Amino acid sequence: MLTLDKTQLFGHIVEQHVNDAAFLWLQRSLAVKHAHHTAASIAKLDTRVQKHLNGLMLSPRQAWDCALEAAEFREGGEVFVLAIQALASGDKQKIQVALDIAIDNPDTLKGFISALGWLPKETVYPWLQPWITSSHSIERYLSVSACSVRRLDPQTYLTALLKDNNHLQSITLYARALRLIGELKRRDLAPVLAEAQAHEHPDVVFWACWSSLLLGDRSVLHRLEPYVLNPGPMQTRAIEIAFRCLTPTQAWAWLNQLNNAPDQTSQTALALAHLGDPQGVNWLLARMEQPPYRKVAGEAFCMITGADLEREGLTCHQVDVDQPPSDDVDDEDIPTLDGYENLPVPDPNRVSHYWQNVRHQFDRSQKYFLGQSLGQPFEPQFLQTTVNHGRQHQRLTLALTHALLDAKAGYANMKAPLYNAT
Repeated sequence: MLTLDKTQLFGHIVEQHVNDAAFLWLQRSLAVKHAHHTAASIAKLDTRVQKHLNGLMLSPRQAWDCALEAAEFREGGEVFVLAIQALASGDKQKIQVALDIAIDNPDTLKGFISALGWLPKETVYPWLQPWITSSHSIERYLSVSACSVRRLDPQTYLTALLKDNNHLQSITLYARALRLIGELKRRDLAPVLAEAQAHEHPDVVFWACWSSLLLGDRSVLHRLEPYVLNPGPMQTRAIEIAFRCLTPTQAWAWLNQLNNAPDQTSQTALALAHLGDPQGVNWLLARMEQPPYRKVAGEAFCMITGADLEREGLTCHQVDVDQPPSDDVDDEDIPTLDGYENLPVPDPNRVSHYWQNVRHQFDRSQKYFLGQSLGQPFEPQFLQTTVNHGRQHQRLTLALTHALLDAKAGYANMKAPLYNAT
């Protein structure tokens, strides 16, 4: 009787599942940060990732061996697949192996955390309580990060962690825990945020102020000024939340400083998008005349007015887009924002004409998001439509804006998996 070696027979299929799942996870991790994606396009990526993960579940031993070999490359996607296999198995030894690899660098750690957000709750939740009370800071960090991704309140465990001075020596853990306070709107921990604002590390100060704003404390805004005005890893996040909270007088003072600083034109456009002031539209129209800033200025215009450039016929013809840049401008030397590369290119003349026809609909004393006044919380229908059909930058901004406008609203995670997991 002929005996088939299933390892040889199906090994290449398992390897393909591992490689494809890792690659698609990377595509997905980029998609949730890119403006042009929608819930539908992200859901398609999620479904494709899950199909490959399902394929691996049919041969768990081979899947583990293959995933372990792939994870030696120390890339986020490969560690995501390895962590999925480890956590799904419930095997402590395998989970430790995956974790030892995950802590190698920020990308691999991100892959492990993504797995904690991806898998069903019955697979993940049993690990969160032991980790958040662990003597190892990395395990506490994983538990807090999983709670962040899943918007799960660890209740008294978070309170206890924030009183543990030994573990708060880890800046990454401390900052992540402070961030979770705002994401969950844990108002009982407001005193913790106030204390953290005096910390010497800029990451701790930033997340303490960020969460305080989500809890409704506008008195911390002045502390975000250096993060807004100076290039750095927190600048975009600082702009997004600060300009949703500043008074018009404060906002325009900061905008003028930002605009006058070198290489901050894209950031100024981003700030105008989050300020939502129609008085900034003329400045945006002028930036649409400059090729390096066309897309970010066009996106800011859409964020304020709710216009759809393609639907309204406000984009450049392909022949205009393909024209070579002017000799006096080196586009490659001008810093641009990530995530805007695949947006449509606005036609300045058409957008200007469109604005002249609709500008009467906008009150210069009001702020706007997608054409909706920010004077009061959003209507449920607007929320649902934007979540389901808006582009990703719009969905992300909606979540933050809604949480700031409505004291009772949570801060939804618009990067969470969109396939049917529980």
